[in-house]
Amino acid sequence: MARLLIVDPALRGQTGHHYNLNRAVAEAAAELDLPCVVLGKGVGHEPLPGLTVLPVFPVDQYRVPVFGEFPDPGRRIARLEEVTEELLAVLRGVVTPVLRPGDRVLVHSPNASTVAAFGPWLTEVTATRDVRAAMVLNQSDFLNTDGTLNPQGEMYRRFFAAVREAPAERLAVGMDPGYFAPDMQKLAGPEWRPFRVPLFLPALLTRMAAAAPERRVGYFGHASRQKGTHLVPEIVRRLVARTAGTAAVTLHADFTFGRETWGGDLERVVADIAEAAALGPVRHHSGAIDSPVFYAELARCGVVTIPYAGFYRLQVSGVFREALAMGRTVVIPEDGNMARLARAEGFAAVTFPEMAADAIADACRAALDALPETLPRNRAAAEAWRARHSLRRFLDTLAAEGDGPLAERLGTPHLFA
Repeated sequence: MARLLIVDPALRGQTGHHYNLNRAVAEAAAELDLPCVVLGKGVGHEPLPGLTVLPVFPVDQYRVPVFGEFPDPGRRIARLEEVTEELLAVLRGVVTPVLRPGDRVLVHSPNASTVAAFGPWLTEVTATRDVRAAMVLNQSDFLNTDGTLNPQGEMYRRFFAAVREAPAERLAVGMDPGYFAPDMQKLAGPEWRPFRVPLFLPALLTRMAAAAPERRVGYFGHASRQKGTHLVPEIVRRLVARTAGTAAVTLHADFTFGRETWGGDLERVVADIAEAAALGPVRHHSGAIDSPVFYAELARCGVVTIPYAGFYRLQVSGVFREALAMGRTVVIPEDGNMARLARAEGFAAVTFPEMAADAIADACRAALDALPETLPRNRAAAEAWRARHSLRRFLDTLAAEGDGPLAERLGTPHLFA
């Protein structure tokens, strides 16, 4: 019997977007009676509810930082090549032998340290075995924050050079969000035709989206400067003061990963968050939280603030997608791809002009005041967005037999003007 194999070397636990993405795929596969197995990183014995996981990858794609400055591009590429070779050896030596005729393979979320390994491997297995595969690219680490190509784009160029030899009826490569595709085309070549990438939304999210939200602002996710975590305490204080306590706040900043990036500021930022969390209308979660708790808290919020900077001007965050998919109002920077996506898909988002606590607090208050008007619009936009990017339809097409290029059968992406 054919299976769906999800290949995700970065799956290491419930924290981060990898777990929820994989779980969404597994749930949709179950609806189609398609057995699903995830090949993930060595996660040990940590239970991952809703997933059957084989921990086969010793490689951590986040071991090599892929965002930041490039003082020595040659040395950076050499480091990325090391991880690429390690991963390719595991793919050939461990994953290829377990493939069965008729299997379907989904690879998602590689970054510059792993993407080049998948080029030769996917070409080999689709050309020599009865296997069909889809690859979802969703990282912006091939671009500088000003939108120009950076040296790591070389690893993506190598990936596409390899897959040019793969049979088009058995392998498709998509780009999410779709407006990265023109930039990626510079590395892929004019012959690349991306497919429409679905929304990877667990059933729990769509069920909880129906709940009536409160007059509440939420901030969620891994703590980092690029995610504005250091601004959040002052945003909370100003918002509470300006709404005279009539607005509630949910605050979640997970310092589990990347603590070293804070340097000497870590203790101060953690203490500042704890002080803001002690305010009356604030609910505070620290560390990793599991999916049911996270989605329940997200559903309670009428407004979700996403004060992201740096490469997040280009990359669309998981929390942003989940908030939109629930029909909540997002508060986001006025420039960048999150605002672009929200406008293109018909959502009523509220933007702020600069990464400053005062401007963000004002935007949050405006979003709260507008909820009676924006909630119906955003719920309708969310329903239409989910329908256009159906995960079940994507898997049904991937699993089915068919003629012609797989990318065409999966659908043309919605590229934004």
